[in-house]
Amino acid sequence: MRLLPLVGDVLVSKWFWTSRLLTTGISLALIWRISMTDYLAQTPTEFVPVLLAIGIVFALIFTYVRAIPAYNDLNKEKLRAGTITEKIKYGMDYMMSDIIGFISAIVLAVVVPGVIYTSYLHAEPDLWGCALIAFVIAMVVGYGGTAVLHKIIDTFRDNAKVKELLKK
Repeated sequence: MRLLPLVGDVLVSKWFWTSRLLTTGISLALIWRISMTDYLAQTPTEFVPVLLAIGIVFALIFTYVRAIPAYNDLNKEKLRAGTITEKIKYGMDYMMSDIIGFISAIVLAVVVPGVIYTSYLHAEPDLWGCALIAFVIAMVVGYGGTAVLHKIIDTFRDNAKVKELLKK
């Protein structure tokens, strides 16, 4: 059963994330071009640049606010215990859940405001209302989503470590 470590190795590789980011960017560009005069998941396309900017900026801020203190606490704990002599690199392995939460926050900040206006409020989307909803979503998913994803990824890592220790 070497499947879980193999999946973990693939998910933390730079090539995987580079290809994912490129294909996501290309997909968003194609969607934007195809539906330029229409709606993107019930959000008017003229709102998309503003909502995308709000999603990127505030998701980055709240993901950073959530991730960096935990990263620093882990470094302090391991340095005090003497298990490491240098800081842990803030690399792809450590940032995996941060990246997933960050991208999720951006996508949801663009898509959800139009859905809320159209489906739940039964009103024509307003730029300021959509921007406020995008801010709230970027804040909640950027901060809370990162915390939840850290727990999920740690669970998978712990399960793999327990299985490895049981083999010894």
